Amino acid sequence: MSKTTPPSSERSRSTGSTGVVRKNSRVLTTVRASGKQAEKSLVTQTVILEAVIKCLIDKGYAKTTMELVAKCGKVSRGAMMHHFSSRADVIEKAAIYLAERRLEEFEHLARTIVPPLPPGTEPQLSHTLKAMELVRTYYSLPSFAAAHELLMAARTDKKLAKVVRRAQDILNDGIAPIILRVFPFWADKSSDLLLLLTDIAHFTFRGVAMSHMDDLDPERISRMERLLALVAHDKAAIEALDLASQA
Repeated sequence: MSKTTPPSSERSRSTGSTGVVRKNSRVLTTVRASGKQAEKSLVTQTVILEAVIKCLIDKGYAKTTMELVAKCGKVSRGAMMHHFSSRADVIEKAAIYLAERRLEEFEHLARTIVPPLPPGTEPQLSHTLKAMELVRTYYSLPSFAAAHELLMAARTDKKLAKVVRRAQDILNDGIAPIILRVFPFWADKSSDLLLLLTDIAHFTFRGVAMSHMDDLDPERISRMERLLALVAHDKAAIEALDLASQA
């Protein structure tokens, strides 16, 4: 079972140190300024949000305080309060920012792990296996640990739960076209079938990641990849699922 390492820019993001500003982010706001001052504001917000993600990964949700985030991001408490009014505010914005980042990670993995298929080409089983490797690798990234912390916290926090659902919608809406690019022959299938096939893969490997079984035999995970690939590659099974979804 091969292991794919994100590029250096993505590795730096997962540790909270980044010089990358996601200018089209839904949560980064520009101050009433232009030029260098506005750019500095965007960089500071990015550093803070990346620090939140690092704290969630390293310390967990309960210990991710404003003080810890400021220390991790090496910013002053004043800078924190200038951009984010409270812990709830920065956590909620970090949830959306994290979803955007995880979508970028998924797209990167799709480009690097799964070879593109020419239009009209039927994939080989090896191609489908690569797609399962894509999903498994995606859930092994540190960013999933941060997302999992937010998901667990949202269970008893209704306001955060709304934000987490919005973040999940961002991921779902963004991942669907990537899946169709990986499997273009699924485009003529029902949307319910596509959702079912992706759910099977995502829920399986998300469950493995959530189990925290670091000592799980890699061969067991590899067998899961192969089984899911066989199901997704089996035309008869897909046709049966397609008919069932339309019934």
